Amino acid sequence: PGVVVMLQAGANVDLKDRDGKTALHHAVESGFVDAIAPLLGAGADPDKADSSGQSPREKALRSTKPWLKELFQTVSPAR
Repeated sequence: PGVVVMLQAGANVDLKDRDGKTALHHAVESGFVDAIAPLLGAGADPDKADSSGQSPREKALRSTKPWLKELFQTVSPAR
């Protein structure tokens, strides 16, 4: 996917948009697993809050998708 190409080009994984959301926020909200795993692997911060105070991890743990909850239960905090 495009996210892999962007990461290979050196994209900032924690860059925020005007709503304070990172690519990981958007990937979690859309349930796009093909972007979530590469972003986490590249060091995206699962605990970085957006402008509403929500982190990708919090959103994932409240998800109705069991696979998304499981994925984020095993993710360590960003370094």
